[in-house]
Parts: sequence; C-alpha cells; structure tokens
Amino acid sequence: MRSTLQAVPATVPDPFLNHTKKLILFGVLWFGIALGPAAHVIPSHILRADRYLYLPLAGLAVAVAMSLVSIGNVCEERTSVVRRMAMATVGLAVIAALALGSAEQIQIWRSSLSAWEHCLRLHPNSAKAHDAFADNLVADGQIQRAVDHYQESLRLNPKNTDAAVNLILKLSADKPEMRDYETAISMVEKYCEMTHRRNPEILHTAAVAYTNFGRDLESAGYFDHALECYEKALSANPDYEICLFNLALLLATCPDEKLRRPDEAVRLAEKACLAVDDPRHNDLMILAAAYAEADRIDDAISSTEKAIRLAEASGDVELIGQLRGSLTQYQDRARAESQR
Repeated sequence: MRSTLQAVPATVPDPFLNHTKKLILFGVLWFGIALGPAAHVIPSHILRADRYLYLPLAGLAVAVAMSLVSIGNVCEERTSVVRRMAMATVGLAVIAALALGSAEQIQIWRSSLSAWEHCLRLHPNSAKAHDAFADNLVADGQIQRAVDHYQESLRLNPKNTDAAVNLILKLSADKPEMRDYETAISMVEKYCEMTHRRNPEILHTAAVAYTNFGRDLESAGYFDHALECYEKALSANPDYEICLFNLALLLATCPDEKLRRPDEAVRLAEKACLAVDDPRHNDLMILAAAYAEADRIDDAISSTEKAIRLAEASGDVELIGQLRGSLTQYQDRARAESQR
C-alpha cells in the first residue's frame, strides 16, 4: 500500500516572530516619542518643519520594515511567483514615488529663502514666519518685498520688536528710493513709548533713524531741523558715535553761524573719539575742525597730524594731500595769532 506524503507548509519559528514583534513595537514607540515634542498637540512657538520628522521616521521605518519581513516570511510558501512579482512591482513603485516626493521636497530646502517661503504657504498667519522671510528677502536684495512682509508681521503681532527694528532700519537707512522717514520716525516714537524707553535695541534703532534723517536734512540745508534730529538721536542713545561726530561737525562748521556752538562741538567730538576703539582720519579731522572753531589751534594741529599719520599708513596719496592742506591752514592761523 503506497503511502502519500503531503508537503507541510513551512512555519516561522516562534522566537523569530517574537523578535520581529518586539522590533515593530520598538519602532512604533520610537516614532511616537520622537514626534511628541513637535506634534503641536500643545501649541508651541516652534513652527512645523520637515526636519522634525527625520528622527521619528527612523523608528517608523524600522516598524514598517519588520512588519514586511514578518508578512513576507509567513506568506513566502503560500504566494505564487506572479503574486510575488506583483508585490515587488508595487514596492518599487512606492519607492519611486517616495523618491520623487523627496526630490521635490529637497528643492524647498535649497535655501533659507525658499524654506521660509514654503513655511508661509503652510502658516500664512505666522508673524515669526513673515519676519524671518523678510530677513531673507533683505539678504537677497528684495527690499520692497521685505518691507511688505515686515509690515504684515507687525500687523499680526504688533509687539514683535524684531520686525519693528528691521522695518525702521529699512525705511531709514537703505536705498534712497526706499526711504520713508515719516513712517520710520512714527514707528520709533510708538515703540519707544511701548517699551517705556527701556529696550536698548529699540533705543539704538531710534538713534540710527533720527541720525539718518538728520543727515539728509543737513544735506538739504535744513540745519535747524537736522540739529533737532541729532539731539533726539542722542537722547535715545547718548553714546551713538556716528551721531556724535555728525552733530559735532555741524555745530563747528554750520553755514548758519547762529547755530554754531564750538565748545559743545569739542565736547561731542572728544566723546565720540573715546567711544571708538581707533579713531579714523575722518574722525580726527572732525575733532580738529571743532578745536579750530573753539580757537584751540594747537589741539587742531595735533589732531590733524595724527590724521596724516593714519593716512600715510594707508598710502592714500590724495587724502594725504588734503590733510596736509588743512594742516597748513591751521599752522598759518597759529602763526598769525602768535604775531598779534
């Protein structure tokens, strides 16, 4: 009597299955724990970003891989060749789709500008995103677009002092066609009042805005208004050396002699020279002009000689000639006064 042998389906050893299940559970737990801080279940100031998925997806990949291994081992003897090929084809198609998606996503992260632009598409009402996008637009030279986004950031969050500072500086310090001193000064006054004049960054920004406005008023011949702007700048930041030098020079050489205050010019110029680590030749020439107007000719000569030494070190022949001309004028004046 012939006995018949029947094929017994291969079974996966229990230890292997248990190990696989543990790895699947490990991957799922990894994914959940790593995703938790950026899941925004509890609202956070941190915006969503692809990078927050890098670590969690490693755990998810482990769980998916172990699940596929488990399914593959169980079904290995029960699946026809055609079905295996179909499954392989589907798997390759999924991999290709993921590759295309990754290639597209990489384009978003090609620069900070494109990354923040993508962030704005996802979070159009984020003041922080508008502020950061504007910063990157400035770096890219797109000033007008940057101004628009700074303004939108402030509309969404009026207390965003970073955006306020950046916008004020753009409206008062960049290209002439971008300047809007009326808006900049209005914002300066608003944020100085809002911060009770205790925010150093706001106060320094106010000094910069008033100084730049004063410089343009001075160039246009509005000397009295320029003086007011310089004084407001120093009220905000008494140690702002650019304003100190500008005001000292105006008080020493103003075409309107009624506005000249030589002694004050000397005080401001000396303070400015102390505020900078290494006074430049132009700084020393402003100091010399203030000394000369205050009838301190010897000090004017000494400052000009220091300026000449700095110019000689730089090798600027034209500048050296100009400085020597000024020195000659001061020396001639000193001789004339000594002969009286």
